[in-house]
Amino acid sequence: MKKIAIYTLEACSYCDEAKRVLNENNIQYEEICVGKFSHIREVLYHITGIGTLPQIFIDTKCIGGCDDLKKLSPEEIKLLF
Repeated sequence: MKKIAIYTLEACSYCDEAKRVLNENNIQYEEICVGKFSHIREVLYHITGIGTLPQIFIDTKCIGGCDDLKKLSPEEIKLLF
């Protein structure tokens, strides 16, 4: 089974939208809110080169953020996740 993680911020509309898409597709995920942990954002940027949130990982691979997730069709989401 694949491990899905989504790194988020509180009160972030893009984070909320990404979680909504995952929930609508019945995808189980772990949410890691990084608001109080700026060092985690620095590590994420070092790993991915992306400075925005959310960042969505499947196992150890970052697939991007909310806009990247929303570009996928329902069929692609089911295959990917």
